[in-house]
Amino acid sequence: MKKVSILFTAIAFMAVGVFTSCEEEGSMAPIITFDDASYTVGAGGAITITGEIESEAGLDEVRVFEVNDAGDETQLEVVTSFKGLPITEGADGLTYAFRFDLNVSDGTVQVKIRATDKDDQETSKTVSVTGAAGTALTVAQSTTWERVAANAATGLSMFGLKWTSNLKAVSANIQKDGATKLVELSASDWDIESYEDLVTAVDQASDIGSYNEVSAGANATYNDILATVHNGEYFLIKVVDSEISTSNAGTTILINIEYKEAAE
Repeated sequence: MKKVSILFTAIAFMAVGVFTSCEEEGSMAPIITFDDASYTVGAGGAITITGEIESEAGLDEVRVFEVNDAGDETQLEVVTSFKGLPITEGADGLTYAFRFDLNVSDGTVQVKIRATDKDDQETSKTVSVTGAAGTALTVAQSTTWERVAANAATGLSMFGLKWTSNLKAVSANIQKDGATKLVELSASDWDIESYEDLVTAVDQASDIGSYNEVSAGANATYNDILATVHNGEYFLIKVVDSEISTSNAGTTILINIEYKEAAE
């Protein structure tokens, strides 16, 4: 079994309503139900597990374990108290809602939840959680490419690009400057989540050499998706819009972009 890193960030038992009937003798052991039969974690590894525990006698303790291939259990968290009252007044007992958050970096792990009621009856149930292999991309970050008059533009060097001139058709001429590849992708590729998928998309695309779609003569909105490879790193770039202004220093062209890169 691959090594799986699990971090529990919260376990919360939420409850509303009031249960007023008395407990009966010979109560049934707790019944655990996960909201999903199994869980697959996207890039980044974070997921929330939710479900319910039905208990005639009322819950006393809930414990959570990671179970390896040999069946050995590693306890992850212990809960000995609950906030409020049971969430429902079921026909056969009290029902408690639960949630816990965890991170699974790679591989598949079995997560077991074990509930003990106030009559010391114990029930366990296991769910499979599969972590996505690979590295997540960061959330979109905003920055600006700015060119004032005939000066070289700023803000492009991290992507291995340069903008030192405009074309006669009055468009910005974005060229490679250290980048080993510059490609234009489809709009849907902005939704790529993993670095490995970005690498695949860029490697399969053709190098465009330069990007010349932004007007140097008028403000405009864009949705062009670019990507570069610079110093061995892949960057996903969205060209958002452009702004043009004039001052004593000359004409200033701003190209507002968003970008994603491999998460740390």
